[in-house]
Amino acid sequence: MQSTTLFDPTIVPPHPMLFAMEYRAMAELGTFMLSRPFFPLMKRGDGHPVLIIPGFVQDETAVKPLRQALRRVGYQAHTWEQGRNLGFSKAALASLRSQVENLAQESGQKVSVIGWSLGGIFARELAFEVPDALRLVITLASPFGRNPNASNMRWLYELMTKDKVDEIDDEMVLRIRQPLPVPSTAIYSRMDGIVAWETCVEEVLCDTNENVEVLGSHSGLGYNVQALSVIANRLAQPVGAWKRMHAAA
Repeated sequence: MQSTTLFDPTIVPPHPMLFAMEYRAMAELGTFMLSRPFFPLMKRGDGHPVLIIPGFVQDETAVKPLRQALRRVGYQAHTWEQGRNLGFSKAALASLRSQVENLAQESGQKVSVIGWSLGGIFARELAFEVPDALRLVITLASPFGRNPNASNMRWLYELMTKDKVDEIDDEMVLRIRQPLPVPSTAIYSRMDGIVAWETCVEEVLCDTNENVEVLGSHSGLGYNVQALSVIANRLAQPVGAWKRMHAAA
């Protein structure tokens, strides 16, 4: 059972108006598609493998635009191989671990991992499980900190998984909130209508992590042009020379 001291009760789900505005994701996707001719102008990659993990109830189709964009700027972009993300599980995490290790072995390079929403929870767990195989972690609106209850989709998660959010293992809750053993960037939006943005940022900042704010919806952050620009910038950093994107972020 999760202790009530592990989350901040002052952080609540986003306002219903923001939730109702999540339809903005369609406009973000349209803008993303129209911007494709300009993607090559972003920072070029060095060809290292990138694994993209979809969010809750999403599958490979949801992250296909991001995968294609990253391939266009020079990365070996891959999505997870498990179909629809139906909730956090040790079996799914084990499969991801094998996928990361295989990508690292086949390429001879460390893997960068991008996790959207719940996918970011998997990404952060991977950082603790196989840090030597990871280059960096980027989360997109992933609620890994302060209050896992502050979500407008909690009811759906509990309905589909039969797991209570406030019964998540204490050890895991505390672990994923800590600074990762690899560089990490938490991308978030204050306009998020699904989860409270305060739960999507690093609580403790150190020399190898950062929070970067963008303007967008939760449902569209995986194909948000501003978020893509941040992702391209972060992935393009030389190995061993990670620096924050913004000095005060």
